[in-house]
Amino acid sequence: MSEESAFFVARAGAIWACFLDGRPAVRLGAEDAFWEAVTTFYDERHPEAKTDRTPPTPPPPPSPHTSEVSGERERALQERSAERHAVSIVGRVFTSGGSWEAIIADLSATGCRFDDYSGRRMERGAHLTIKIGTVGPIPATVRWNRDPTVGVLFDAPLHPSVLEHIRLQFGRAR
Repeated sequence: MSEESAFFVARAGAIWACFLDGRPAVRLGAEDAFWEAVTTFYDERHPEAKTDRTPPTPPPPPSPHTSEVSGERERALQERSAERHAVSIVGRVFTSGGSWEAIIADLSATGCRFDDYSGRRMERGAHLTIKIGTVGPIPATVRWNRDPTVGVLFDAPLHPSVLEHIRLQFGRAR
């Protein structure tokens, strides 16, 4: 395995190892337990570098904007037409401006959500095609963009057997 074939993601309080070759993500454990294990591992191998560590600064209190975003998310959940499945898949986004990799993190028969670190701004209503693992390209339209996360609606729903194949191959345990 080359150095560039894996990366780590912290999501929903857990650390995940993700692979660029399309293998399913692996849950490494709770984020706090993961970092404690990494610290212990490092300290055992480098006792000369061991120092007193101060705990991280707690996050700031929620801003008034946070409740607005929460309301938007709640409304989006109610408006969804299909059940969403947690996945972790390296996909490819294609637009008239080029193509780039993205991490698909949420999938239903009618759309998906992906993390896009390409630096391009996807505007609501923009047309694109997306390849999910080995499936696609699938025509879609951008419904929303909260950099770096983008939500898209497929032009036609995925066939149930295609969705099931993707879900079983790349789904994440919750």
